[in-house]
Amino acid sequence: MNPPRATKAFTLIELIVVMATLGAVLAVSAPSLSDFFKGRKLKEEARQILALTRYAQNESISRSIQMLMWIDTRENSYGLRPLSEYDFNDFKSLEFQLPQGIQFEIDSTENNRTEYSRKEYNGTENVDTDETGIFFRPDGAIEEYSLVRIVLKDETDHSIEISKADGGYDYIIEEDDRDVGKRY
Repeated sequence: MNPPRATKAFTLIELIVVMATLGAVLAVSAPSLSDFFKGRKLKEEARQILALTRYAQNESISRSIQMLMWIDTRENSYGLRPLSEYDFNDFKSLEFQLPQGIQFEIDSTENNRTEYSRKEYNGTENVDTDETGIFFRPDGAIEEYSLVRIVLKDETDHSIEISKADGGYDYIIEEDDRDVGKRY
């Protein structure tokens, strides 16, 4: 007769110790993971805005019309529309909403001449709006009174700046000293 074999397995106490250790590690790392994902959301939104500037530039060239990438700081929204009296049935104006917790920070006195741009392009002086933006000429050039800098900020005060590149023909994303001038 053979003696009973000892089976190799984990005991209940060993499993409880492992689960407690994993729980402690997750509890310690959860806040930093949360900040990581918030930072990713901020970067993704900056990239989407940058892509919209390039799309607006391409549309203004291909249609030979002025385009406005508008930003409404009050509603935390932005979008794109043609600035023309012509009816463009095939172009649907675009509108996007910033995710909750992210907001625009724009210094309109330094960056543009808001009243001039509203009167010149919209034919009205609607001062009951916080809309401003980036104006593209029919040749794709950026108007001199367009925004120079757009700052996206989240509730933890992390920020990403989208600013006019040297030469003024496009925009770049600047995060901090390590990534200054990084083109996406």
